Amino acid sequence: MTVATFTQPDYTSQSASAYKAALDGAAMVFARMGDAFAPHAQSSPDMTVRLDAGAIFVLSGAVPVLTEVAAQNTGTITAPTGSNKRIDLVVVDETTGAVSVITGTPTTGTPAAPALTAGKWPVAQIGTVSAPLTVSTTSITNSMLTDIRVGTPQGKRTPADDTVDKAQLVAGYANGWVFIQKQTASSSAQIDFALPSGYDRFELHIMNAAPATDAVAAWVRVSEDSGSTFVSGAGKYDWQSNNGGSSSLEGNTSDTKIVLTGTSLSVGNATGERMSGTLTLDGARDSVQTTLDFDGFVIGADGIGRLCRSSGMCYDTADTQSVRFLFASGNIASGTFVLFGLRTDQT
Repeated sequence: MTVATFTQPDYTSQSASAYKAALDGAAMVFARMGDAFAPHAQSSPDMTVRLDAGAIFVLSGAVPVLTEVAAQNTGTITAPTGSNKRIDLVVVDETTGAVSVITGTPTTGTPAAPALTAGKWPVAQIGTVSAPLTVSTTSITNSMLTDIRVGTPQGKRTPADDTVDKAQLVAGYANGWVFIQKQTASSSAQIDFALPSGYDRFELHIMNAAPATDAVAAWVRVSEDSGSTFVSGAGKYDWQSNNGGSSSLEGNTSDTKIVLTGTSLSVGNATGERMSGTLTLDGARDSVQTTLDFDGFVIGADGIGRLCRSSGMCYDTADTQSVRFLFASGNIASGTFVLFGLRTDQT
């Protein structure tokens, strides 16, 4: 579209030719914005509405892309039947610029414009309370249209953009910690997480995990077959724990699980009694012994909170594909569990 330099038209001080030129220039300056998606009747009015050309910015990923939209017509609008009256809404899609009509609710009483649908930009109202669409309406004229445009449609990210961005993040197009999954326990026997390949380290954040059974230990096991079974044989795990700031260590070099809370500490199930902390897994997808470190805080069956630190490993030199959190007996009454993965080798 041709541009012009804006000069304020002023017939009191400008010559006739200068005034006309200023009017033309002002119209050119305002045309692109003012005429964008402008609604009006057809040159030969019928039961459709004509929209002039417009433009929108659509985000492709993080990049805004200008999309020109040609002049377009609505679909044929059907008049209400009987003694019903109606008000319709002409809208433009914020991601495509395509026109559509939101049909109002027919009523024999006082009609109202329909609600604006999410993702749509308002253009025009067809009919008013005093002059609505009726059974006798055979064409849409300019006098029936109310221009309700506000600004211009800005464009939005499409669901496809979000899917691509999430896939890129999960696929590791950026270094650092990547959110993998969140689970909430509710009378759950255990909480299992798959460990995707391509990560250098995992962190399982355990928040306010409370047992259904009082005074129980917290355990961890790993799986080498995508969670079909979890390693639980004799002599498969080695662990050590230091709880409550004690200088002494407790542990087991030949166990069937890793005991996060050790033998001297347990988690209570009274109101407010729970455990929280971070479980770090290294070597999980590298076909070496998977090592685990836990740093947390436990409120025991006696209502006293204590520091809880433990470390351990699975002796198997296998590809660890899943991790399981559980209590020694009973269900996990409540708690939130969030898994993150660390990437350090992506460009």
